Amino acid sequence: MQQPNVPLSQSEQVALKLASCGSLLFALGVAFGAFGAHGLKNMLTPEVLAVFEKAVFYHLLHAGALILLPFLPLLVKVDLAPIRRVWLILCLGLVLFSGSLYVYSISGIRGFAMITPFGGTLFIGGWVYLAATLFQGALPRDSQKKLLQ
Repeated sequence: MQQPNVPLSQSEQVALKLASCGSLLFALGVAFGAFGAHGLKNMLTPEVLAVFEKAVFYHLLHAGALILLPFLPLLVKVDLAPIRRVWLILCLGLVLFSGSLYVYSISGIRGFAMITPFGGTLFIGGWVYLAATLFQGALPRDSQKKLLQ
């Protein structure tokens, strides 16, 4: 039996767009993984190939999170706005962390590896921000006030 056509709320539309972008980033991570395994295997030293593989690992890990994060407000009572901020922070971290390692691995230009810690810092910051958002949302309002005093 077909469901009636119920229009999506603005929050649901945003969540679907973010999850769609996360899905595309995940597909890109799979493509980079295949490229590294098949196209770069004989072109890079084992050490540099390990750097490329580390970039793929963090790319896929965070792309998976970017797919799931927008649906968190459906599971727990938390506003989509901070989740969207976490999503953007993690997405930027993915671009800086994995992107810089991809470029460094392929080009050999060490300067790109200097960008990597900024991406890692964004990863850490995004996860801490998510934890703080969820923790704050899990507390009754009067407990939040006591913690802030």
